Amino acid sequence: MGTTNFLGGILFWIYILVVLVLLLTVLHTVYYLPGTSCVRHRDARSRFQQVFFAVLAFISLEVLCCNMLSFFALSYRTWAAEHAFSLPTKSYGNQSILEPNHTLLQLWKWSTTTSQFQDYTHALIADPFRYVWTGAGLWCTFFAMWFIGVRG
Repeated sequence: MGTTNFLGGILFWIYILVVLVLLLTVLHTVYYLPGTSCVRHRDARSRFQQVFFAVLAFISLEVLCCNMLSFFALSYRTWAAEHAFSLPTKSYGNQSILEPNHTLLQLWKWSTTTSQFQDYTHALIADPFRYVWTGAGLWCTFFAMWFIGVRG
């Protein structure tokens, strides 16, 4: 068994919780989109744009969530195979990743002993080019979100 990283496990579960809260916030915001104060002949166009961008936001969030869950499921399957845990034969239906032999305790062990986050971080900054590229991406995202937040 690898080294135990409680901070990594706690950060993982906080990340999952934050993603769920943000998902619910986005869905709530999209559901309660306020009406616009456009000129009468532009109301339909404005409403169409609201719905269109809401759908794009939902699709983007869905793709992100599916990719994130696929990554975590693959990591868990790899970890379980290395630690001789049996896995469910199917992902949907009556069996799931949380059946009796796959308890929350095993998920906690996985989140504290897996090296996926450390490996991912090392891959992002493995050489100077990747370090600069990753930093530039993060800073551009930060300033874009800051600008959107300030300007509305």
